[in-house]
Amino acid sequence: MEKMDLAEALSRLESVAQELNAESDTINPILRRVEEGLASLKVGLEVWLDEPLLGEQNKTIGRGSWETGTWTELRLGYARCKEGWSLAVKRIRVETGFFEGDPDAPYRNEYEDSKPLPLLTLSREVRVAALGCLHDLLLAIRSAKDLVKRTPVLPKRKPVLPERVADQRNQRRKLA
Repeated sequence: MEKMDLAEALSRLESVAQELNAESDTINPILRRVEEGLASLKVGLEVWLDEPLLGEQNKTIGRGSWETGTWTELRLGYARCKEGWSLAVKRIRVETGFFEGDPDAPYRNEYEDSKPLPLLTLSREVRVAALGCLHDLLLAIRSAKDLVKRTPVLPKRKPVLPERVADQRNQRRKLA
């Protein structure tokens, strides 16, 4: 009897898996279109969202009145990977606590724990989560591009040399 229950459970799981696969097959084309659109714009700016994709992972919290914490987060961004510019994900390690135990001196340090990986090569769970953040990422890219546009570019000027250095250069040129 147990074997029939197991076979029935597997049969139900098979239909759920087929439905899930059909739904997730629509995700990659959307991600590819966004990626191709960004590539055609030649944005060329690395931009990362601050919010984690899937929440905190591997969280450890210290004990005591001055707790410290360490965890990792996945962040969505647009970056240059091995294959070129693409939607990407990187793992960030976050450490929090209080400097020398002082409650008035909290800190939060973030470290890049992995190189950016192309989003399309990652798990379904990550791609589905990223789909919900694409709008925010596009806004962040636009903001970064606007910031670059507003940054003044200084005109190129000839270097100003002290008279003695300029005289030495002129003498060398005459000898050559």
